[in-house]
Amino acid sequence: MPSQHTFILGLAAVSLATPAFGQGRFRPLFDGKNLDGWTQFGDANRTVRDGAICITATTAYEVNIFDTRA
Repeated sequence: MPSQHTFILGLAAVSLATPAFGQGRFRPLFDGKNLDGWTQFGDANRTVRDGAICITATTAYEVNIFDTRA
C-alpha cells in the first residue's frame, strides 16, 4: 500500500509541475481566425467558421470502421 500511495503522490506532483516547465514555449497552431501559414494537401475545401477549421470533402469515400477479423 505505501508504494501505491507514493506512486500516486509522485504522479500528481509531476503532473502539477509539468505546466510550469513549459511556460513561454507554447505556440498555438491555429489562431481561430484564418489558415495563414497552413499548407493544403488534397482536394478538400478548408475554411474557418466560428473559430473552427471546417473541411468539406469534394469526393465521397466509403468508410469501413469495422474489423472483419474473427
